[in-house]
Amino acid sequence: PSDTEWIIQERNKISPSSSGQDEGIRQWSKQPRGSLFTGNRMGSPQGDVTFVTSQKLFSNSTFNSSGDWSQSQQDAARKTNLVSITHHIMHGIQSRITGGQFQHLGCWGAEGGAQFYGGLTASRVLDLDYLEDRNNQLSTWTNFSAKGVDLRRYNESQWFDTLKKIECVPGSNFLEPETVFRAETGMLQYSTGVLLYERLMEEFGHQKIMEWWYGLRNENECTSRPDLKGVCWKAPFQRTFGVDVDSWYRNSAIPYLIGEYKSWIPPSWWRGVG
Repeated sequence: PSDTEWIIQERNKISPSSSGQDEGIRQWSKQPRGSLFTGNRMGSPQGDVTFVTSQKLFSNSTFNSSGDWSQSQQDAARKTNLVSITHHIMHGIQSRITGGQFQHLGCWGAEGGAQFYGGLTASRVLDLDYLEDRNNQLSTWTNFSAKGVDLRRYNESQWFDTLKKIECVPGSNFLEPETVFRAETGMLQYSTGVLLYERLMEEFGHQKIMEWWYGLRNENECTSRPDLKGVCWKAPFQRTFGVDVDSWYRNSAIPYLIGEYKSWIPPSWWRGVG
């Protein structure tokens, strides 16, 4: 079989996928500029991850077909694709640790965690500087979320409202496009989520974060009560860190976010608010 068909065959040996998922892999593999298909088995305790990509995706020339991107913009785009690989590997690890329940971490819990640990991993094994990539992330999503909005000027109340939004609403599937990409979150569950994990790491350390994730295995109601989807992480959060999440937002996370965004220096190519 072709490389693509071999990937589909091997993937289905682990757990069968739908014909639509198989066709998605075929279509992504044909993209002339080189595209990245990532597939995480959301309910898999093994955290199965599938990638179909092309070397073109990691070449700067791929991102400058129009000729109007600076070298730094091309570098940033290429490195973002590198992190997308380690990001989705981290989703697989999240799935293993939580016993196949990682979607119950909510938006910033799942996506921020994958972005944070994915960035740290890429900085150690790939051509990536964590702090540089983090700075580029802040620029990308600050710009994306802007409709006259400048996160560098957010106050405590605005940040609290924003953090509640990127938890994702109870009963929603946080991976549905209408939830992940809705305008009011600006996809901040990724970039702001990274900063939230930085704060957790600074205050509590890596092992405690892993204990929080592992604690989802004990939240049996998550699977039997759809109305709890997206909020099941809060009980193990409080058990692990000794503080309820809203208090942690107000007393620790939000002051950290305000400080980090105020001190953020946009890259030379940034064209967002301000």
